Amino acid sequence: MPVWRNFLSNRITRLAKTRRGGHSKGMDMLTDILRLSGLSTTVTGHATFYGDWGVSVAPSAEMALHVPRVGQCWFRKDAQAQPMLIAQGDLLLATRGFAHSISDEPHRACEPLEDVLARMERRKAADQAQDLPQVHMLCAKYLVEVPGGAPMLGVLPDCIHLTADQIAAEPRLVAVLDLLDAEARLGGGGTGHVVSRLVDTLLVFVLRRWFDLYGASAGPGWFRALSTPGVNRAVGAIHADPARRWNVDDLADIAGQSRPTFLRRFRDATGEAPMSYVTRWRMARAARALRDGGRDGAIDGGRTIETLAVSLGYDNGASFSKAFRKIMGTSPSAYRRAPQVTPQQPEEA
Repeated sequence: MPVWRNFLSNRITRLAKTRRGGHSKGMDMLTDILRLSGLSTTVTGHATFYGDWGVSVAPSAEMALHVPRVGQCWFRKDAQAQPMLIAQGDLLLATRGFAHSISDEPHRACEPLEDVLARMERRKAADQAQDLPQVHMLCAKYLVEVPGGAPMLGVLPDCIHLTADQIAAEPRLVAVLDLLDAEARLGGGGTGHVVSRLVDTLLVFVLRRWFDLYGASAGPGWFRALSTPGVNRAVGAIHADPARRWNVDDLADIAGQSRPTFLRRFRDATGEAPMSYVTRWRMARAARALRDGGRDGAIDGGRTIETLAVSLGYDNGASFSKAFRKIMGTSPSAYRRAPQVTPQQPEEA
């Protein structure tokens, strides 16, 4: 794991432990989620648009972030969807990798970013840009390396829209946005590296802010589990020790509830049975180890699939492989060999 990500995860954990109650547990679990999901920035960039413009974003396996720092834009999930205004100072994170568009007007015809930027350059060259309305955008894409893993980022809504007022109420989020904007505008030695790291940090604060605002009322998933008494303790125990031979009675004891009450509340909170959650969390841990272990047959410091299976509470590699295929749709060996996306350098426009 890169040094910066280790630092970030450790820093979040230390900050979380200073909080009280369910919120600190939520931040600890957010650290788990981000670490295992393998989020990484694949593209970062900033652009200035002049006059009329519309950018189409093709579907991909990545989250897309749009932040209008000056001016406003309209977001459309597809041609039939109702356009959504992203006002100056707002932020929108499209979490599912679906095709969408951003534009200066709600129903503007859109085209690929490269074509739009070329047109903007022609307007600047012809001295037309200075008299036209301007929109300064910060954008990024994030790859999720374990999309089929535990009940993690899949519980997020299709779009996270934070308003300027909601952002202003969290000074650390404001600070990261301001620093990112300044670095994008002013540049300097190592700016590509700085921008990339700031964008990664930005995502953590965006998710944290959304969790603070909407986590308790979210649909079934680990967000709701965190605010459900008893269930939050059981989920925390699963995350802390996935290798333990868990059963419903042990988890109900940790929750301090009767077995029937615990089963009902756990399903209401997470959308699945306790042992199903245990399996999917184990598979997320396994997927991360397989990705980190390379393709040479060794996993995470020399462990084989057999030893990985035992470390996650399975009797042997065969039972582990069966569970992995059921959740991930492929064998552990095939998953380990699958190609990974290489992050690109930050783009400017």
